Amino acid sequence: YFANQGKVLQFDGVNWEPVEIPGSSVRCLVKDDNGVIHVGGSSELGYLEPSETGILKFVSLLDKIPEEHRNFGEVWEVNYYEGRVIFRSEFKLFCWDGKTMKVISSEKGYHVGDIVNDIYYLRIWDVGLCYLKDDDTFELVPNGEKFTSERIYSILPYDDKVLIGTRTQGFFLYD
Repeated sequence: YFANQGKVLQFDGVNWEPVEIPGSSVRCLVKDDNGVIHVGGSSELGYLEPSETGILKFVSLLDKIPEEHRNFGEVWEVNYYEGRVIFRSEFKLFCWDGKTMKVISSEKGYHVGDIVNDIYYLRIWDVGLCYLKDDDTFELVPNGEKFTSERIYSILPYDDKVLIGTRTQGFFLYD
């Protein structure tokens, strides 16, 4: 599966099948523990579900978002973390557990996040590198303020450490 502007592309090894996402460009995908593909795009988020004939179709989750949070722009990332799908827009995280949608907002803005060694890391503008706590709040990691104004572009596992790729300062190993 590939995110490709206005659609998701499904490749079976020989053929490409498009899955249209109405009115949205597709930016990100993630698969949950049940094999469901979740999709984030421009002012849209949801998942793919097979029709009665087995053809994948997009199911929007916009109606699950409280109305005051529906104007969110781009979904830049989507992750599967501790039984929830987390869709990240610039100022909101939409956490979908399969039944309810929880919204975690930030006035500072969210930048780049990822899951490494069962920890959800997220750079928050003007704060630094943080991690998601069990109560759905964020806490700055020790020395995370180093990334207050330095953009992070990748957060990856590296042995038992975290490899952080930045915009202008190169790579860091965080332990």
